[in-house]
Amino acid sequence: MDNKIIENVLLTIEQYKGSTADFKQAAVSGKYGRMPFFSRLLVWKVCALTETLNMREWHERLRTSRTVYHGLRQNREMRVPWHALDDECDLAEPKSKSESDKSKSKSESDKSKADKAERAQRRQLAKTAVSADEDPLRSAPPGREAGVDQIELDGELLRSIVLDVQRLFPGEEFFVETHRRRHIATILYVWAKCNPQVGYKQGMHEILGLIYWNMARESVEVPADYSSDDRAVLALYDVQYLAHDVFALFNRFVVASGVVGDFYASEAQLMLSVEQFNALLMKVDQLVHYNLVTKLRLESQLWIIRYLRLLLARELGDVESISKLWDRLVAADSLSPKPCVPQLTIFLVIVLLLHIKRELMLCDFSEALTLLLRYPIGAKTASHRDFVDSLFDDAYLLYQSRENDLKLYEVGSRLSKRASGGVSVTYSPKVSLDTPSPSPSPMPPTAEESRAAKMAFEKTRLEMRLKKKAQSMLQ
Repeated sequence: MDNKIIENVLLTIEQYKGSTADFKQAAVSGKYGRMPFFSRLLVWKVCALTETLNMREWHERLRTSRTVYHGLRQNREMRVPWHALDDECDLAEPKSKSESDKSKSKSESDKSKADKAERAQRRQLAKTAVSADEDPLRSAPPGREAGVDQIELDGELLRSIVLDVQRLFPGEEFFVETHRRRHIATILYVWAKCNPQVGYKQGMHEILGLIYWNMARESVEVPADYSSDDRAVLALYDVQYLAHDVFALFNRFVVASGVVGDFYASEAQLMLSVEQFNALLMKVDQLVHYNLVTKLRLESQLWIIRYLRLLLARELGDVESISKLWDRLVAADSLSPKPCVPQLTIFLVIVLLLHIKRELMLCDFSEALTLLLRYPIGAKTASHRDFVDSLFDDAYLLYQSRENDLKLYEVGSRLSKRASGGVSVTYSPKVSLDTPSPSPSPMPPTAEESRAAKMAFEKTRLEMRLKKKAQSMLQ
């Protein structure tokens, strides 16, 4: 396997003449993913960590991030409290005797100090009133509950992480092995401790789990007797630093890309992202927006949060499809002068909606919600083998047109027509199936025009329902 890896890397470098920019562009376009010497690990680590195809620089560039993770793992505050897990959990470990004795001694010392402090506080309270800021009934600071110490909080954090990791990709044999789940839980725990303002949020385990899986499948041991040239190539694939590199990749993919800030940091910021989706959907396809938001009154936050936070991991059906999409996302982000993954994800969702536009028009509220929560990816991939590649191509085209509303509308109209099999279905105050699309920023319709639009919409919807029913009767 080592020789095959080395061969693939050398062929890649030769193909793109050592140009990192050309390599990244090929990864974004999907061309590199179709090469016989494709390496997913190479895409991720070159785009997100080393930023170069010069293999002689890889070891030095990786050393910084690997040293950071090693230092964090040595930090006492970052030690994973496996003993805090329930005994029946296969990841649980007993607390070492030395740590138990040390903890007991510290606990007794802390108790003595606490007793003295409490007596002093009582004497002080007898003399002075408690101010509003000192009121013991006020809310505890974010991330801390009144009366709960850090040890208990750390145990609670680990238990929530392990609970999710144990359910990661059920049925996949790769995650059955204990040491792999322990690796993933450790990385998430250390990351959450390093980012207390965000902490661990459900969904992060699926993103990190998939990154870990893809990196582990290509990682190898690097024999000491290999030549310096071979070891220079394999420095990128060294399994000894698997956890170190996955930690750095996760940090780059979810933090530097803006995913955490837009989708995880706070409910308020998440709602702003949902509103951004609504605004962009209106610009791309007014009919889909009208049907979901105005007609059905289906609030986007009821279904889109999972799409955004998991970067479509649940919607695309299988691990390989998700991985192909994320390869292009990480490459696009590395080429962009500013974080682009959140907006690209929003456009990916919009393109998914364009592909079920006709189905959505036939749905009532509950049917539409069910369709969105259970996106029919199987039917789409069955009829379109390269559906995922096409999905990214279309979303990237919309993303590149985002600054020009007219162009965004024109691209959206073209994509919508193609996704619906060439049948153009548009919304306009004077709508018909054969009329041209409206301006992207029309004047507000009058009451009479609004009624006409509603009647036209209902007529089209009824015709499509009747057509669908007739087709089912003939089958």
